[in-house]
Amino acid sequence: MNYIAEIRAFYDWMQFNALPADAQALWYLLMWLNNKCAVKVGGQWHWKEEFTVSNTTLISVLKFSRQQLDRMRNVLIQAGRIEYRKGRGSQSGAYRIIPFVSQYVTQNDTQPVTQTGHNLLHNQSTLDNNNNNFNNSGDLASNARTREGPGLDEYYGMTEDLKQAISCFAGDLFTRYFGRPASTYDEQLLFDRVRWALKDPNGQWHAGMDEEKKELLEYAFKAAVNANALSWSYIDGVLDNLRRRGLTNGHEAETYEAEREIARGDTR
Repeated sequence: MNYIAEIRAFYDWMQFNALPADAQALWYLLMWLNNKCAVKVGGQWHWKEEFTVSNTTLISVLKFSRQQLDRMRNVLIQAGRIEYRKGRGSQSGAYRIIPFVSQYVTQNDTQPVTQTGHNLLHNQSTLDNNNNNFNNSGDLASNARTREGPGLDEYYGMTEDLKQAISCFAGDLFTRYFGRPASTYDEQLLFDRVRWALKDPNGQWHAGMDEEKKELLEYAFKAAVNANALSWSYIDGVLDNLRRRGLTNGHEAETYEAEREIARGDTR
């Protein structure tokens, strides 16, 4: 899809089709998230025809109740603007945005049009929360640092697909738990904590994100929110504590926490 063309077509469509403001906000958010998950192949950006996003993320950004989210999603489905497939168990639901312009085509831009998406979301959902941003020391402040250190391009084995995967993962965590998009610096710090890299016999470097490290990082984000300590230093402290206890994935961390809760209950 072409991001700008779809936004313009949406406004044209709205002239003859009434949609509640909350349903419009949900559509904008889904468009932005779909755009963030675009993949670059052969020098061109391709939108994913289907992408997943948790209810928690959508509720956190839009400030909806769960019932409100279900209603507005159904409005968009009935209006023919999206398709939705419910996730199994704890899996996130899958969305497909039905395009106005042609079918799912590539964008010839040098990068996805994410900045426009940020602006639209700010107007609709007030993504900027001055209490939920990091400053230069990694603590809370009104503005997140946008660039520091070597940058993702300097990591061995970095590819465009991997950069997009990092952006999607960081965007999901930060919107879900901190109520704001991830900055470029946030993406760097996040990748430092979940990456793997290896050199093959031909001397070629390969890199990616370790799934178990991703689970532990999400656990640390939850802990930071629960403690009202939204800083990378606190998150690193949680990760260090998990490693000292030999916990290697999210399931082990959740089990350990549940056992501690039971133990504390038994001593009262």
